[in-house]
Amino acid sequence: MKVLIIEDNHELASNIYQFLTRESYVCECCFTFQEAREKLTAYRYDSIILDIMLPDGNGLQLLD
Repeated sequence: MKVLIIEDNHELASNIYQFLTRESYVCECCFTFQEAREKLTAYRYDSIILDIMLPDGNGLQLLD
């Protein structure tokens, strides 16, 4: 399963990433709204862990 972690707190994103990769998930991280938008248009993910308060936008807008 491929998971996209969208979280502006680098330490929290790293902890989530480490936990999920130990459980054999394939993970990618991004830290801004713009970076997340680019990844979501370029790749397909099975699941997304989404922070709704990103420094450059509202994460909920990525769900449209």
